[in-house]
Amino acid sequence: MKRSLILLTMMVLVLLPLRAQERTAERTYVSTDRSVYVAGDRIWCSAFCVTGKGRLSDVSRVAYLELHSADGVAVTAKLALNDGRGAGYLDLPTSLPTGNYRLVAYTAQNKDEVDYDYTGIASKTLSIFNVFSTDRVTDGVEVVSPEEYDLRHPRPDRGSEMPGQAGHDGRAVGGDVSLTWSPDSVLHVTNNTGSPITFSLSVAGEDDIVPPANPDIAEFLAAARTIGKRSFRNQVVPELEGEVITGRVVADAATLRSLLGHNAYLSTPSEKADVYTSLVVGDGAITFITGNYFGNQELVCEIEGADPKAPPRIELNEPYVKAQVSAPERLLLCPSLEASLKARSLMMQQASRQNADTLYEYLPRREYPLLDGAPVRYILDDYTRFDTMEETFIEFIPQVRVRKGAGGRSEIQVRLEEATDIRTFTGASSLVLLDGVPIFDHERLLLYDPHKIQRIDVYPYTHYLGSSTFAGAVNLITFAHNLPHFALNKTMQIVPFPGLCWPTAWLGPDPEPPAETPDCYQTLFWHPLLQLGPGETLTVPIPIPASRGKMSATLEGMTSAAQPVVGCIPLF
Repeated sequence: MKRSLILLTMMVLVLLPLRAQERTAERTYVSTDRSVYVAGDRIWCSAFCVTGKGRLSDVSRVAYLELHSADGVAVTAKLALNDGRGAGYLDLPTSLPTGNYRLVAYTAQNKDEVDYDYTGIASKTLSIFNVFSTDRVTDGVEVVSPEEYDLRHPRPDRGSEMPGQAGHDGRAVGGDVSLTWSPDSVLHVTNNTGSPITFSLSVAGEDDIVPPANPDIAEFLAAARTIGKRSFRNQVVPELEGEVITGRVVADAATLRSLLGHNAYLSTPSEKADVYTSLVVGDGAITFITGNYFGNQELVCEIEGADPKAPPRIELNEPYVKAQVSAPERLLLCPSLEASLKARSLMMQQASRQNADTLYEYLPRREYPLLDGAPVRYILDDYTRFDTMEETFIEFIPQVRVRKGAGGRSEIQVRLEEATDIRTFTGASSLVLLDGVPIFDHERLLLYDPHKIQRIDVYPYTHYLGSSTFAGAVNLITFAHNLPHFALNKTMQIVPFPGLCWPTAWLGPDPEPPAETPDCYQTLFWHPLLQLGPGETLTVPIPIPASRGKMSATLEGMTSAAQPVVGCIPLF
C-alpha cells in the first residue's frame, strides 16, 4: 500500500504541470448540529465535498475549516474526506468573544484555484455567545430591544400541525425523505428517493435565540453546478490520499547543500508504523504525502545522514490559508435572551464536566500503515527475559541478527523469507523501528532496556519507503507505545502537530446518569455520516431529558444521483 502511495505521488508531481487545466473544481458544504453556540461548546460538523456537477468528489481527502470573525481566524480544524464525505468538530475556546462568525470550508483544490471565493457558497454564519465575558467581536454586536429583536429576527415557522405528525416531511427538488416521531421517543427516517442517500442527522433544543439564516444543502448544490470551468495555479499538490504536509529544512548553506537528495522521515510514536518520507530538494523544501494523522500528535522528524554535531532543524508549514473573508452581519443582542443563554451555559458546562467523551462513537477511517503484511510476532513475556537487546535477538529471534557494518558500527539486520525455500541475510540495510519510529542509529537501540519492550514484530520481506529499499523490517513495541526513556539522536526532532479530527458521532446523553447530574443537553443526537438505501427506514431512539423544552430534528444530505435531501420536524 505504501509503495503504491509513493508511486502515485511521484506520478502526480510529474504529471501535474501537464494537466493543470484538468484539475477538479470542488466546493464543500458543512452541515452542523445547530447554528447557535456558547463559548466552550463543540460544533459538530459533517462535510459534503462536491464537484462542479454537484456530485460527491473522490479527489480531495482533506477538508479545511476556518471559523472567522471580524477580528480574524478564531478556530481551525481538518476533516478527513472519503469519497466526498467527512466528519469532525470545532472546539470553541471559552475566551471567544460574543458575535457572529463565518465558517468557511475548502480543500487543496481550492487553495490552488484562481480567484476562489472563500466567502461564497461554501460558507455559513454561526452565532456564538460568551456568557462568562463581556468581550465582543469588534463592531460585531448590536444591542436592541426585545421588540426590535422580534421585528428584525422573525422566528421560523415550526409548522401548523402537531409535532411529529406525518405532515412534517422534509422535501427538496428531486429528493424526498420523511421524518416521523413516535410516542415512544423514536425518530423514524425513511428514504423515499429511489436512490441511496448519505446525510447528517441532528436532534437539538430550541429557545428564544433565533438562529442566523443560512443556505441549506439544496441551495448549495444548485450553486455548485453553476461554477463552470475554473483555472488553477499549479502550485499546490492535490491531496489524493491524505494531507500533504510541507515544510523546509533550516540549516547553514553548507549543511543544506550536503542534505539535498537525502530522505527526510516523518513518523509518530504508536503501535502502528505511520511513517512517511520526502526528498530534501531546492532550498530545503520537503513534501510529505501522508495518509492522514488523526488527533494531536508529536511527530518525530529526522533526515537520514544528518550530522549530529550540526543537526538541521525541520519547520512544518501552516496548512491553513487564513483567507480574507467578508465579515458576517452583526449579532443582535437583547435582554430577553438572558434566560436562554444561562440555560445554554449550564448545558455546555455539564457536557464538559461529565466527560462526554465516553458517550461518543468513533467512526471508521482510512489507514495506510507502512507495515501492512503479517509479521512474525514475539511477545517477550512468553520467553525468558534478557538484560540486553542483543541477547534478546540472539536467543530466540532467528530472523534478526546484529553485525558490524560500515565504520565498525553495529547494525540490526533482518533475514528475508520472501520465497518458500530461500531464507537469507543479504547484508543490506533493514528498517528498524521503535514504536513505529525509524531508528537509524542501531547502536542507540541496542543500549535500550528490553524490559520496556512488550513485543517484537519481524517483517521478513522487502520494504519500500520513499526512494529507499530495505531488506526486511523489525518493529519493537514498548508497553507505553511512546518511546519511553529512549535517548533520541540529536538529529531527531519532535514537533507538535494538530492532526485531523477523529470522525465522531454523538449518540446522546447517558441514559442512566447519576442522580446528582443535571439532565439537560442542547444537542441530544448527532450523526454526521448516515446512509440509507432506497425504501429503507432508520430508527433512532432519542433520550428525552426530564427538563425538555422545544426540540427539533434536522436532516441534510444528498442522493447518489446528486439530488439534495432536506428535512426538519419539531419534536416538542
